[in-house]
Amino acid sequence: MKKFAAKIMTLALVGLLLSNISIGQVCKEIIGYYPNWQQYKRNGLFNQKNLDFTKYTIINYAFMSPDENGTIVLNDPWGDNLILGGEIDWANTSDPDNPSFVPYTSMVDLAHQGGAKVMVSLGGWTLSTHFPGVAADPVKRTHFASECVRICKKYNFDGIDIDWEFPGASPGNGCIANPNDTENFNLMIDEIRDSLTAYGKTRNQYYLLTAAFHSVPYLAANLDWDHVAKVLDYINLFGYDFYGAWDPITNHNSPLYPPAQGTPGVNQSEGFKLLRDTYKVPAEKLILGIGFYGRSMAGCKGGAGLHVEHSGQADKESFPEDEGSPSYYNILGAMGDFERKWDDIAKVPYMLGQKSPSFLGYDDIVSVGYKANYIMDNNAAGCLIWEISQDLIEKPVGSGNIVATPLIDKINEVFSSRCTEQASK
Repeated sequence: MKKFAAKIMTLALVGLLLSNISIGQVCKEIIGYYPNWQQYKRNGLFNQKNLDFTKYTIINYAFMSPDENGTIVLNDPWGDNLILGGEIDWANTSDPDNPSFVPYTSMVDLAHQGGAKVMVSLGGWTLSTHFPGVAADPVKRTHFASECVRICKKYNFDGIDIDWEFPGASPGNGCIANPNDTENFNLMIDEIRDSLTAYGKTRNQYYLLTAAFHSVPYLAANLDWDHVAKVLDYINLFGYDFYGAWDPITNHNSPLYPPAQGTPGVNQSEGFKLLRDTYKVPAEKLILGIGFYGRSMAGCKGGAGLHVEHSGQADKESFPEDEGSPSYYNILGAMGDFERKWDDIAKVPYMLGQKSPSFLGYDDIVSVGYKANYIMDNNAAGCLIWEISQDLIEKPVGSGNIVATPLIDKINEVFSSRCTEQASK
């Protein structure tokens, strides 16, 4: 009788676990960037009140940045306040430049209500300029670490994400590499980790520290991965921008596997294996990026095609709103002017222009399903989405009515079903 009761209890607990997973609790992290500038587009469709945060486990608010002294600055004070402060309480606001806010209407509050943590991402492609100088100076490093605590305290963030693009490289975005970037990066994240830990003890809370990197070999070589993996909670790997208009032949924005032509190591699976197998980074610390957008290339020589020469320009004529790098919802809107193809080697779709000789590499429901399964198969920590506004499908256009989020739903579907399978074994 005791054995029977114990078996019933075990089955009940398993059933409870599986039912929890089925309503959105998955065994992988789903991290999504929240870009502050998207609030100004699509008639304000991208608003915290319109979003379902239960589909993510972590939101990375993008972007704030350090100035030359290490002070963290807002790059859009008014817009940041509307997101991080919440709805303005005009009845109790006497100074519009210093408004009062309705409680529990900020993005952070709404995300927390949905079960997601919120971190602030510092840097990004255009805002990494001051990282080398701050990291190289002991006084500025200490100040920057204290600023990380200040910003978490002010906005109730759950941690810090460093988007220094990229240590040891001068890729043309205003960030000039310092020859000691490798060591200085270590020193910088050490100070931030110590400061967040000390602050967390006063709050009885653990504050996360993550950073975003590109896994292509020449950039990965500039990091001390043994140290980085010990200090950071997660290592977020870009899984996009592998190829674009800057390359001489058309190729995929985000190939999962090596395409038939291309630079060795410039794809997601080889980048993941480089860190896991060569640099010995634990798979459970690696977050693999998934892009909700595409990269176009115009003026294909001899007609639109894969792995053909092109003009070196993005297709801004077909995708003027996105300057040639269209969000998924705009890709869906342009389907009538393109022919969809599938690369079964790289496991990603692409589109060829019907009206003009242009190429588009992107992700769709099929390819993100492959990537989510790859994450499960290789015991990676989860996925990183750039960015969460890009698969908001609005119908009718201009109505403010979000009817679907197909890409993030597919990722949740795969993770949920695979996590259920694991839990039942």
